[in-house]
Amino acid sequence: MAAVVGPQDLHAESADVWDVRLETHGKRAVVLIEVTGDVTPRVFPLGPDRIVLDFPGASASVRQTKLPGTGPLVAGVRIGQHAEAEVKVRLVVDVLRPAESTLTRDGGSIRLD
Repeated sequence: MAAVVGPQDLHAESADVWDVRLETHGKRAVVLIEVTGDVTPRVFPLGPDRIVLDFPGASASVRQTKLPGTGPLVAGVRIGQHAEAEVKVRLVVDVLRPAESTLTRDGGSIRLD
């Protein structure tokens, strides 16, 4: 007997961005992103005041789509689901001034600081 795979089954295996938090540690801002599934974000600057993280093929189940800034470096974080040319989740980190950033991953936890 053949198994029938429907769209809901394919979606169940796709990546999901399910939590995003913005924390301040001293003078440093940290964006914590929780994901399920196998997805590697593409990270790039968008002008001098934005850092973009794209999660290709992912969906977003976060409760908040806008997070206010919490310190001297980050004005806020915006989360959006895109489906036009490419299905993806996009996080935009609005920074108040240019600064070096580092992206690390530990299982389903991704950290930008």
